[in-house]
Amino acid sequence: MAKKGGTATLQIEVTSDEEWDALLERKGLIVVDVFTEWCGPCVAMMSNLKKIKLEHGSDNLHLAVANADLVTRLSRFKGKSEPTWVFVAGGQLLRVFFGSNAPALMKLIVAEIEKEIKVLEGNVERVAVDWDELTEEEKMKNAELDAKRQLELDKIKAEEDVAKDRVKRRNLERIARQLANQTVVLFFPHAITEPEEDGGTKRTCQAAYQLMVKYETASLQIADQLDRFVTEEDLKLILYNSDYEVTEEVVEEMKSRKCLVSLLQEVVVPSSPERRPSSSSYSSQMSLNGVPKMNLIEDVMTSFVFGDSKDPHNPSEDSVAYVYGKEIGAGVRTCACWTPVEYISKTAALQVLFPHKLLALDVVLEELPPPSYVIIFDASRAHEVLEVAEPFAEDVIHLAFFTTDNPETAEKICHTIHDLEKKAPEIVAEAKMVIALKKSNSDPMLTLASLAPLYVSPDLRTGTKEMELWFPPTIDMIEEPNPWAPPPPPPPKYFKDHEDNLYVEEERSCPDGEVRVCRKLIRTADGSEVEEAEWEVVVDAHQQQQQQQEATPAAKTDEQANEGDEVQDATAQEPSVASEESATQANTEGEPTRESTPAVL
Repeated sequence: MAKKGGTATLQIEVTSDEEWDALLERKGLIVVDVFTEWCGPCVAMMSNLKKIKLEHGSDNLHLAVANADLVTRLSRFKGKSEPTWVFVAGGQLLRVFFGSNAPALMKLIVAEIEKEIKVLEGNVERVAVDWDELTEEEKMKNAELDAKRQLELDKIKAEEDVAKDRVKRRNLERIARQLANQTVVLFFPHAITEPEEDGGTKRTCQAAYQLMVKYETASLQIADQLDRFVTEEDLKLILYNSDYEVTEEVVEEMKSRKCLVSLLQEVVVPSSPERRPSSSSYSSQMSLNGVPKMNLIEDVMTSFVFGDSKDPHNPSEDSVAYVYGKEIGAGVRTCACWTPVEYISKTAALQVLFPHKLLALDVVLEELPPPSYVIIFDASRAHEVLEVAEPFAEDVIHLAFFTTDNPETAEKICHTIHDLEKKAPEIVAEAKMVIALKKSNSDPMLTLASLAPLYVSPDLRTGTKEMELWFPPTIDMIEEPNPWAPPPPPPPKYFKDHEDNLYVEEERSCPDGEVRVCRKLIRTADGSEVEEAEWEVVVDAHQQQQQQQEATPAAKTDEQANEGDEVQDATAQEPSVASEESATQANTEGEPTRESTPAVL
């Protein structure tokens, strides 16, 4: 098969096993540019190859291009985009060169030609590699690729570990909010006295007894207490988010002896007028948003256990942890017990030591977010995009409208198209629609990408990071509204009549099929709730006057006409339908409007 551009005269093209076998029968050095079908040969090297071919003639050097997809012997080079040069002589594999470094390749070709000439002259033996073995260059390349691949895997794992840790910390805080009045103390084996061999006594812990005296002063009580083995793996989980380290001697002792663990909680005071909880109790200490203030009970317990220092690394000399601790070396003393200094570490310890307590809590825990893409559209195309995306709505993790397409400066406007359309026109004109789409299969992503969005994440790793930028997780897990849900009904309208009776108003279908504004009494002036009032069609005073006029004979006396004028003047002072509706419309937030008593049909 002839190559275009005259390259057939310079390089022999090999596209089958038969052509490959014929090529190997040539005498001299053969340099083969091995390529993959989708990539093609290294065209950039043509001028250099032509020059060296002219310098060394056609007898000693043969140039070829071979398709690795079509030649069985070269199948190990399939799928590679890097230029690959295979050196062959006497039907044997000499070496492989990778890359497009022209000076290095030309220098290597000259050196191999000189070697092959000496072989043909009988001066030296050819050094070759079996076709089923890897050359030194291939081994080095594979090692380089393996190292690069492992580095990438390590990087991915590190990112996953960081993401998992962030999720874990948020979940621990969610649990901790329900455990604001509880904490734990761990007594190490060296602080516990084992019973006599005859079994006449129980295990005792003087450190625990000393702390029990202090509990009552802080309205604390032991909610649960048990003896249990704590493994080295348990200890790592217990000390999560704590830089305290247990010495090797203590860890070794814990393998054969049980620890004592105490669950402490605030004393529950009966809710009677005589005994109301103190405003300083842990459960009553709430922040402005209703979230318990954290670390209150932890602060008390660290002072009980570690003394005024409140530091497990350096407990006060008169503290329980120090007094009942153990000398393990010159100037080194290990604590008798440990208690967490903050709520994250406390919750991690409770997960290990008292897991049944946490199972009883009503806490929704967050899971690691799935690999996702972020796709951004102009908000003006929201209806079109929502219609296309609805068949795979379950794959849409987040959807919201933002002020710009830059996650670092963008501000969230709303979550639904109905809320967006209520905004000012200039806001809607600049708004961007941001979608986080989880990876399920390629169809949803490709479908949305076919709509020509402003931006699509280049890969899943990038997309997952971008999703957290656009939709940062929060401790309070709030469910986002359904983007495909119908618009919410308008808020109810209320008004009060001149007697302070409260009505609700809405449009309703009447028996004749017409839709009219109707009102229903829901609360009387004295505050009594009305449950079964009937809906009544609203007719104001002006409409009532018109109906009366239509029922009056056309012929009138002057006196009747004058009376009619007076009625009209009086009617002009009554609120019109338009003014009544305007007053009602002005109260879309549900605030009642005071109006006159409506006439009803």
